[in-house]
Amino acid sequence: MPKDTAGAHEPPVSTQMHPVAFLRARPFAARIIADLAASMGPTHAYDHEAMRHGAEAVIKVYGEIRRHLPANLQGHEAGVGLTSATFTTITAYAQFMASGRQIFAMPAALVAALDQTDLGDVRFGDVAMPFPAFFVHFGNALAVSLPGVPNQVTGAYVFHAEARGETPAYLSVTFVTHRMEARPEDPLDWARHQEPQQDVYFELDLPPGEDALDTYLQRFLRDETARIESQLNPVDEPTDHTSERPRRTYLRQLHDGWPTSQRLLRLVLNALVYMSSLQLATPSATGLTEPTWPADTPPPLLRALTSLPEGAPGRKKRRTAVGRLLEAGYLPLRMLPPLDDADDRDEALGGGQTVAPHFRRAHWRRQGVGPGRAAVRLTRIRATLVRPDRGVPAQGRWREVPDTTDDRSNEAANG
Repeated sequence: MPKDTAGAHEPPVSTQMHPVAFLRARPFAARIIADLAASMGPTHAYDHEAMRHGAEAVIKVYGEIRRHLPANLQGHEAGVGLTSATFTTITAYAQFMASGRQIFAMPAALVAALDQTDLGDVRFGDVAMPFPAFFVHFGNALAVSLPGVPNQVTGAYVFHAEARGETPAYLSVTFVTHRMEARPEDPLDWARHQEPQQDVYFELDLPPGEDALDTYLQRFLRDETARIESQLNPVDEPTDHTSERPRRTYLRQLHDGWPTSQRLLRLVLNALVYMSSLQLATPSATGLTEPTWPADTPPPLLRALTSLPEGAPGRKKRRTAVGRLLEAGYLPLRMLPPLDDADDRDEALGGGQTVAPHFRRAHWRRQGVGPGRAAVRLTRIRATLVRPDRGVPAQGRWREVPDTTDDRSNEAANG
């Protein structure tokens, strides 16, 4: 269960959150996103015609300003890279919008802890997606960057697609960086500051619950690494043809950012397991905190909302107040609570076999509970030194993880 630390973590300011900053820096994207989101059905699947129109709209915006840009941004390769990256973020944002613009903000201590956590034996069938699509906000807590400077990753758009016919279920994760220097009043600025991002499509091609989450992940990382390497270094394709350069540039960026993406994908999956543990712990409710508003939300707009009575009498006025906040560019968010880890007291294996002293990384444990142990509880076991009474481990070391809410800041990591 999470700790009760109400008020210990303040929400971020709106300009730190990518879903807000992106639209403020690229106001032309709002209409494209809205049209894409409106075209999606209950499955949040893209409408191909709407996708074509959206891509053409981005290209048109670029075409209108192209001749005013520096020479290095007018070429074919630069144009393809800029419009492709922008439209990739737009498509992820459209799914996010179609699902109600749900944002989950992770406190710095939670990011640090989950970044050093193994997935354990958790299965995909145990993961309860809170919404089909949402945004996970890391803020500046994770000092991880995509290639180039400064490209610190600050969050990820997550989308879960259910299996349909012969198409397997999959997770789509788009990692984004906080390169929002563009000024809305300058129509050229968005093109001068291309936003680095990276997509990971994680196919869940086995029946849910058949294998552990980490088994899927290991196979995916192995196959995806091989795919990137083979496409980046083809045996019989020309490498200098003009039409191939944008694709190869993209593949090179994907290749260079792949180690970072692997780490980030593990973090996102750990966040999903954590959110699932909150929901499983309170089956009568979502288990998730109520939405709040960014720290820089104008007080008059916020008071207009919070002063209204709950229930039917104030329902219409509440919708109006929320609408004004959204029009002003502010989005609600949910602050994920800090961890409340369990101790791992296991000291022996089955059959009386004792274990040697060793560092055990933080990990998730899947526990059967209730009648017939049919229900599942997901518990994070904090890092620990197992059997310290038997001497010093031959391998391993302590990794310090800052935690502003708990004096237990030592995490074990295999060295």
